[in-house]
Amino acid sequence: MRVLVAGAGGFIGSELTNVLLQRGHSVIAFGRTAAKLNGLPPSVDKRPGDVRDSDAVRRAAKDCDAIAHLALPDITVKYREAYPIWIEGTRNLLAAAVERGMRGFAIASGAVGAYRHEPGAWVDESTPEGLRNRVTQGRGEADDLARAASRNHGLPLSVVRPPIVYGRGGPFGTYILGYMRRGRYRVVGDGANYMGFVHVGDCALAFALALEGAHGDETFIVVDETPITLREASDVIAQALGVPRPKTVPPFLAQLVLGKASVQIITESQRLRNAKMKARFGWTPRYASLRDGLPSVLA
Repeated sequence: MRVLVAGAGGFIGSELTNVLLQRGHSVIAFGRTAAKLNGLPPSVDKRPGDVRDSDAVRRAAKDCDAIAHLALPDITVKYREAYPIWIEGTRNLLAAAVERGMRGFAIASGAVGAYRHEPGAWVDESTPEGLRNRVTQGRGEADDLARAASRNHGLPLSVVRPPIVYGRGGPFGTYILGYMRRGRYRVVGDGANYMGFVHVGDCALAFALALEGAHGDETFIVVDETPITLREASDVIAQALGVPRPKTVPPFLAQLVLGKASVQIITESQRLRNAKMKARFGWTPRYASLRDGLPSVLA
């Protein structure tokens, strides 16, 4: 297929671009930062632009068969700036996909904060959804727009939901590895809450498979095999970096810096299942746990 990757210069988007090329697809790389797009392979058709610009989106998607939507704001973007990217950007990309009758549309969502469950419970795609704060609400509205396009226009859709994606860049590199190296990282609360991780390479492969196999309206949780508590994950990372074990901070103090919504997400305890992704596509993560994958990041 000829695939438009929105957000191709980003952490997951750049990895997905390489995976798609390896799997024989051609890629139109769409992103706001020309410098990031220039770092992609020469065979990629690079189109700088903003997903909020409907004309720019239509021009980039003109000859495409599918769209991978990763042009979503990360946790550092203020909500008033993030919301138009979620909503206007998603709406424009969906309009282009429907207009051209594309063969697939995959949207990057998130598994953390997306479901209603008891603390520490196992969670899969059958778990009731329950978006609880404005961060997850904006993300959920983008998902709903995509589902409406699938329902009303027959657009083959995959909603891809990873938890924390780790690798050499992205928020993990900046806000976990970077802060821990400088001694600024803190475990929020007692760290007993379970979290999910997935290596960026495994996430990108899952995203490519979900895009290729888009059929109807489906949601996929993309996570490794080993849930781990926040305390354990923090200790594993600190040991790998050779830095002291991180100290803790009470949630009410963390809220003063990170905000209530972010602290809710950080302290949520859930254990995620990847059974549907594995059964549907035969996907198996190369790195079964954060402990297994971290050396490849720090090498």
